Amino acid sequence: MSIARYLLSDFVEIQRKSFFELLENGLIEEFSKRNPIRNSKKNLEVFFYPEYYKLTLPQFSPKNAILNAKSYTSKLYIPVQLTDKVSKSIKLKWVCIGNLPLMTKRGHFILNGAPRVIVNQILRSPGIYYQEKIHENFKTIWSSESETSYKRYYADLICQRGTWLRLEIDKDKSLWAQMKKGPKIPIFWFLIAMGLTEKIIFQTISEPKRLLKNITDEETNEIKKLAEITDDFKKNKKKKKKKINSKIIYKYVKSPPEAWKELYELITNPPSKKKTKEDNTSPVVTSLKEKETSYEDSSTEIKPNKRKKNKKKISKNPWGISQKIFLKLKNEVTADNKRIKLGKSSNKKNLSIFSKLSAFGMQERVNQADMDKEPKSLRTLSAFKLSELGRKWLFNKFMNAKTYDLGKLGRFNFNKKLGISISPNQCTLTPQDLLYATNYLLKVEKGLKKIDDIDHLKNRRVRTSGELLQIQIATGLVRLEKAIKEKLNYQPFPTRFASFKNKNNSLLPKKPAFSSSFKVKSKEESNPQANFSANMEPAPSVKATLSQIVASPKSSIKASIADLNLKKQGVNLKDSSNINSLKTDLFSKPTDFFFKQPTNVNTFETFKTKSPREYKISDLINTKAFNGALREFFGSSPLSQFMDQINPLSELTHKRRLSSMGPGGVTRDTATLAIRGIHPTHYGRICPVETPEGKNTGLVNSLTAFARVNPQGFLLSPFYKVYKGQVQKQAGMFYLSAEQEEKTKLASADISISPAGFLPNSTIPVRITDEFTKISRDLVEYVGVSPIQMISIATSLIPFLEHDDANRALMGSNMQRQAVPLIRPERPIVGTGLEARVVSDSGHAIQAKYSGFVRYASANKVVVYSFCY
Repeated sequence: MSIARYLLSDFVEIQRKSFFELLENGLIEEFSKRNPIRNSKKNLEVFFYPEYYKLTLPQFSPKNAILNAKSYTSKLYIPVQLTDKVSKSIKLKWVCIGNLPLMTKRGHFILNGAPRVIVNQILRSPGIYYQEKIHENFKTIWSSESETSYKRYYADLICQRGTWLRLEIDKDKSLWAQMKKGPKIPIFWFLIAMGLTEKIIFQTISEPKRLLKNITDEETNEIKKLAEITDDFKKNKKKKKKKINSKIIYKYVKSPPEAWKELYELITNPPSKKKTKEDNTSPVVTSLKEKETSYEDSSTEIKPNKRKKNKKKISKNPWGISQKIFLKLKNEVTADNKRIKLGKSSNKKNLSIFSKLSAFGMQERVNQADMDKEPKSLRTLSAFKLSELGRKWLFNKFMNAKTYDLGKLGRFNFNKKLGISISPNQCTLTPQDLLYATNYLLKVEKGLKKIDDIDHLKNRRVRTSGELLQIQIATGLVRLEKAIKEKLNYQPFPTRFASFKNKNNSLLPKKPAFSSSFKVKSKEESNPQANFSANMEPAPSVKATLSQIVASPKSSIKASIADLNLKKQGVNLKDSSNINSLKTDLFSKPTDFFFKQPTNVNTFETFKTKSPREYKISDLINTKAFNGALREFFGSSPLSQFMDQINPLSELTHKRRLSSMGPGGVTRDTATLAIRGIHPTHYGRICPVETPEGKNTGLVNSLTAFARVNPQGFLLSPFYKVYKGQVQKQAGMFYLSAEQEEKTKLASADISISPAGFLPNSTIPVRITDEFTKISRDLVEYVGVSPIQMISIATSLIPFLEHDDANRALMGSNMQRQAVPLIRPERPIVGTGLEARVVSDSGHAIQAKYSGFVRYASANKVVVYSFCY
């Protein structure tokens, strides 16, 4: 037990274990998410049974796949059930979903004869994180020191799949919700839209007035505007234009439908980027893209903003009413004044536009200006329809399990951080999440709660190769689901004659049907050429015959077309009964047969064929979607790389690499020093020495020799338990995560231990998170397993590492991977003891399948006797 190398786990275990997890649970989980797949009428249903999936034996062995430039893959078969609720039939069949690349026992894949490795990715764990941002104001752009600075706080709600949401406090201390793309939304709107009531919100939030800071009373604002307009026109005797900046209104909402409506209007009409600082609050008043117009006097005309001679600069509309409404009111005033002059009106005094404006301002909503600019079809939308669109937008963004997923780990982090207890199966955002997250943000601002350290390893997790493959398989299954739905919803062209009824319920003459809808034409539409349009193209099978028909005499055209139609429909031309009547019916509307009907034709009765189409499971499912998604991943993903095979060490290091880049990670151009640096929680988990030189410094790291990855994706490091000064080696190693190690008193592994296992009876140097201190041996909780547990495998092969400079050790660990192996390899004169493990775990040395003792060894063969269990 004292020799550390015997306690090392398999170096390639992280790759093999993650792929095994994919085969055990990942595939079943992804297929279960897609069950069941229904058509739009919900009378056809496709159901997968992934628990019973089978993998065939690979066509090639790993060695033959490399020699023949083939892929080491296996076909994935799953039982699929098709249920037809109309005909009440159920079909069950084994279906090939696609080819799944298999991992070799050495931890890599073989595709087209080339070994490929999926690099492990380390990125932010899903959850909620609170951080601060320091804003500095400089007097000039050349100032070295800032004049003033202030702190503002924000919370990032990070999900596993979907849109990231940020709750932030701006410089005016107003609370906003914002996505990466889109305008800022008042948090009060967001909470109401999620279904919370005012009472619950105001009782839960510690400072409810803060929520209403960016909410404006609309009626009060309109009165202020009208007052400004009146004062402006009274004082403006010299016809000078004056610009009045008005802030955009966020109205107070009381119910979710109101909030949905306002959200939809805000999303569809986001604030313009060219707004001034004073107008930077947001959008519900007037159209933000309307042209600037000048309003000089009630008697002057409104002129658009064009550069002409003898024209002054045009100022922006000062009262927030669009040009169309202003023109409409002005025309009404002009017409009323004409009636007064002619004596046709009861009014004696001339009307002014002020009275119209005041009447309009109190009765009409200000955002009616935007509605006037929209087409009539949008103008007819009711408030209910707008709110329904807003509800669907909110649902699809944050509450739809197919588009937004926190994951079980994300839900666990939310519950732990906010102190709530929501089911771990609820992997979408809930109203409670947003409510308590907002309240927590206000506590962070007051200093009652601490901000999070995003570089702490408790806030970062590892995506192993199996999980990355599972994500790509999910993408392929989404495409497969879409293709199946399209085929289920596809209405086939019927192959028999159909009968229709007219308004008088009398049977119309039977005609061949080539589309699911028909339109009965009047007698006036007797000219077939008048019905030809761009979307009516002749059927391809008829194009060749048309030239022959046109060349024939007029007397035989009708008979030729009718014979062609009947023959195409499968009618026996030798049977003369009813053929003449069918010919006349077919030729009465030649466009119904030769040309496809437009899709927007109004139907008068739903068309039904006599024999509904029978779907086959093999026709619904193909391997294109699944294979295409995996091909994209292995061919174009930055995390799928050609295996480094210069020597056994380079291969092993490649499989134990951690990358912060890739989809969902950071980019090398924008990564800061804080991300690239070494954190105290890296001890025993990420090597502080081995990293590339250049742009990828600190972004690509290596696992330490003893590190493991738990099922949640967190890195673990082993320690021995210490009880009253005695190291409990017999109890085994305890693997601790970075969060468990926090506030734990840890002693280093190179401390001297007595034969009985006791620590020295003196003060012992220990580490508590990032602080170093000395305590008595009775207070020590854990001790390290080995001195090499804090460095990677390549670094641990450097003798006397403690005497080297860190930069030189970095170069040495990188250059070892570039050494070309000898034809006859030799043991190093000075070694560290890990060389044999590196060669054996990399798979380059000959390994026996079972353990035992060696009976015979020579240059030709080795005989091993295994024990029978």
